[in-house]
Amino acid sequence: MKSSLRSTSARPIRRLSRFTPAFSLLATVLPVLGVSDAAAAWPEDGILVSPWVGVANSPSSCTDGAGGVFTFWADESALGVMGSHVFATGGKDPAWTDGGQFIGNGVGGQGSVGVVSDGVGGAIVTWHNGSTGNVLASHVLSDGVLDPSWPSVVIQVNSSTSASNSWAVPVPDANGGCIVTWLGLSNGETVVLVQRILSNGVQAPGWPEGGVVLDPVPGTPERPVACSDGEGGVIVAWDDAERIYVHHVLPSGQVDPDWPADGRLVSDLIALKLNPVVTTDGAGGAFVAWQDDRGGDGWDVFYSHVLANGEISANIPENGAVLTDAANNNSSGGWGDLTPDGAGGVYAVYEIRVAGHTDVWGQHILASSLPDWAPNGVPVCTSDGGGLDPSVIAHPEGGFLATWRDDFTYTRITRIGPDGNPAPGWTLDGEHRWFGIRAKAFDNGQGGAIFTLHRLNGPYESILVAYEPLAEPSAVGDGPRAGRTRLDPLVVPNPFSGSTSIAFRTERSQRVEVEIIDSAGRSVRHLTDEVLSSGRQRIVWDGSGDSGRDVAPGVYFYRIGSDDGTAAGRIVLTR
Repeated sequence: MKSSLRSTSARPIRRLSRFTPAFSLLATVLPVLGVSDAAAAWPEDGILVSPWVGVANSPSSCTDGAGGVFTFWADESALGVMGSHVFATGGKDPAWTDGGQFIGNGVGGQGSVGVVSDGVGGAIVTWHNGSTGNVLASHVLSDGVLDPSWPSVVIQVNSSTSASNSWAVPVPDANGGCIVTWLGLSNGETVVLVQRILSNGVQAPGWPEGGVVLDPVPGTPERPVACSDGEGGVIVAWDDAERIYVHHVLPSGQVDPDWPADGRLVSDLIALKLNPVVTTDGAGGAFVAWQDDRGGDGWDVFYSHVLANGEISANIPENGAVLTDAANNNSSGGWGDLTPDGAGGVYAVYEIRVAGHTDVWGQHILASSLPDWAPNGVPVCTSDGGGLDPSVIAHPEGGFLATWRDDFTYTRITRIGPDGNPAPGWTLDGEHRWFGIRAKAFDNGQGGAIFTLHRLNGPYESILVAYEPLAEPSAVGDGPRAGRTRLDPLVVPNPFSGSTSIAFRTERSQRVEVEIIDSAGRSVRHLTDEVLSSGRQRIVWDGSGDSGRDVAPGVYFYRIGSDDGTAAGRIVLTR
């Protein structure tokens, strides 16, 4: 018989008689997972929208305007951009091809996929074509059809084809179109370019052919980022490895005359500066944060606040304010994230390198541009498991939800309250939630946040979307959140073909039973029934039954029973 438990025990396996019987478990699990009801709630482990076997990357998502999500990605297997639509209920839109609706292709592959809502139930998708050097866009209607009223189902945003065209970033123009920012060439120099595409797919009147040129100064811009100004224009930030710039382009295509002609220089202190992130302040200005090596001992994080008139906030020191100057030597570009707090300020999360591992910390910057919490912020994750690529979304009751990946390509999540401490029912270091990395989220407008993740599984890459409620949990003190147990289970990989690990946490030494049942409610494998010490546990299921023979491919369910509570979920076995 194949081994199924990492730490073996000589005592015999018992049935799950102390807890819920298998048939009762199935009755509980099926409605939650949507196995018997297509309109059921989202599954806890998310929804795979791209093929499990494939190479999908560069995902981007936006709201469908009705609580659901449009997701688009580059598929290296198909050499194209693919898309998916998931309803607010967690069901896949049957009008869209399962595994990905084809949007556009190119021999050299696609990159920097971006998407914005069109405001009427569809989406505008942009991407960079690696073979031609073109920046492209398509309007996808709610049923997955490419808009036939556009001049072409795929339009070219740039006017001159060049291998230097790259890094396309769209923002909505508040009128059903979008404004695209990218890197391109002007007079032989790499510059930041901005172009507006109307809802009918044509270039906006008054905008120059080829786009508005930003960065007409010495230096080579890198990785522009952009956010809406809230009035149909765009605020763009970029670095040239030594300086950080921010500029404002009006809906008319004019560079804002109140701003310096070359953009607002927010930091030119001699030092490397990389990877800016920008977000609106809700009043026509923007906050920008970046990695900065001015200390010479690793990458710190600084920020600035540019007001609507192009001036830097009086509370920001020359060359930027410190977000963190603790030891931070990560320069990968995944250092952190910003999100508006809804009151003129922003929440920030960022990496800090401490004692050989990477932590996640957070800060609240007020509308005054001053930090709300302690210098260097508050801890979000300090566990040895590590915290990389943190992302943040504001919570409607104050504070934020933060996600990050640990050292094992799992995404963890926690909520920090308005006082800078973990919110009731949440804990420092958070809990494992999904198998995937680089989670990005938006508020779906119906009481939840929808996350998009990039999932890695050996040679394959896929895209996952997942749902997290934004309602205040009913738990108090240090107890678990409503709808979750202290066990915090995670199954990886899922689906699986060889073996899979069921990981969970026990807060004290106690007896734990783990069982696998099939979709008919029959018990097929008893994995363990023994006393486990406190800490993170990992039970391996190799796809065999109690007889030692391999079970048939299909949908199965795990169940964990303990004094800390019970947990159950779906496992998909492929062969």
